[in-house]
Amino acid sequence: KMKMWKNFRRENLKQTGENQKNIQSEPVRVDHKEVPQQQDQLAEVSKKLIMREEQLFTQDFCSEEEEDQLLRDFETLRLQIWMAVHSTFSSSSLSKLDILRSAMVSIQQQEEQDQRWKECPGNRVPMWRPQRCLSTHNTLLRNMVEARLLKATEEDEGGPNRLSSHLKREVCSLGKRVKEDLLTVVRVVKDCYPPHMDILNLYARLYHCSFSARLSRLAASGPDPDDCMYLLFWTNRYYPDEILKHEDLDGRINTACLGSLLQQDKLNQLENQYLVHKQDKVKLWLNTALKKEEESWLNGAIPELIDQYYFSPLAINVIQVSTHLNCHEQDFHSSASGRDVVLLSPIDSRQRSFSQSALTMSTSPCLLLQMLFRHLWKPIWMDGSLPVVDSVLDCLNQELTDLTDLQPACRQVRLLFTGLFIT
Repeated sequence: KMKMWKNFRRENLKQTGENQKNIQSEPVRVDHKEVPQQQDQLAEVSKKLIMREEQLFTQDFCSEEEEDQLLRDFETLRLQIWMAVHSTFSSSSLSKLDILRSAMVSIQQQEEQDQRWKECPGNRVPMWRPQRCLSTHNTLLRNMVEARLLKATEEDEGGPNRLSSHLKREVCSLGKRVKEDLLTVVRVVKDCYPPHMDILNLYARLYHCSFSARLSRLAASGPDPDDCMYLLFWTNRYYPDEILKHEDLDGRINTACLGSLLQQDKLNQLENQYLVHKQDKVKLWLNTALKKEEESWLNGAIPELIDQYYFSPLAINVIQVSTHLNCHEQDFHSSASGRDVVLLSPIDSRQRSFSQSALTMSTSPCLLLQMLFRHLWKPIWMDGSLPVVDSVLDCLNQELTDLTDLQPACRQVRLLFTGLFIT
């Protein structure tokens, strides 16, 4: 009979271990009707169970019946704790928050008790120690975060079609859930946790990792150029500026430890894919504009003559388009490296069509100059730690030299400008 009883206890403890693993591997799903009442007294229940445990295991002899009953009571307590954690975002009522706060106190008590039992002889330590409640809590939070992000995308599928692609809708729904939940944590949940747990940064890391994993899969799925731009916008602008720097979150989240949502190689791939597409589009626009202007001239529409030179407003329009595109690109680029640029030279009065160098497409100079000029009048220029002037002059000389069809007066202006800049 004694042997059968020990086998029963062994199976019971084995089942207990399996139940704890199940709690760690997936969110808790429990019928609330089966849970004992007075969950707001979790901390008090935890304290009493610890007292019973110490009393029972400091005796010379403890009955197996008492030990098994204590084990079942601990299981019930843990179940109530995980239910309180799992309902973190389901309600912000005062009673729910009190239960969560009490659950956190219980976890602290159990962690302290685990530590105390480490110092005792192994043959006198309860078989359910250590319980590792804090580790189980963190695992449960990770599973909750992943489940909430998955649910956010599923709910959005049934909502109105606000955005033009599935990728955009998914990214938007994920980002919206991240923002809402982090704001809930900082405004409501944070006060239920002890300061040393730093629960806001714990949630921020979990949401960041899960959000990053989802975006990485989307980036690897071969998005079209428009979707590439949307991914870049979220990664480089909206997420760091509108979410992490929200007025309620700014300065409270350790953003340096989070890093970027996408790895640099993935960002470069998305940027290159989008900018190659945009460059092809701009070339098409400019070629079309050149063709129409040339056709107009060939059909007898003589342009305005200013200072013995024919004038066309096309060059001004092209510069405006290029400037607008460059500014737009910087809204979602991770770096300020320039891409699509237009360089123009004046039009010779002896020519009825544009020369080849009148409209030159480049892949870097314009924004490169912007990068170099922005360092002027700053400490790195004043203290000489960066050769700002030399870098600007080298870039200017290289780009202006490529304009081979300049009129003498324009060449003189170019030399005068370079000389004034050196001075």
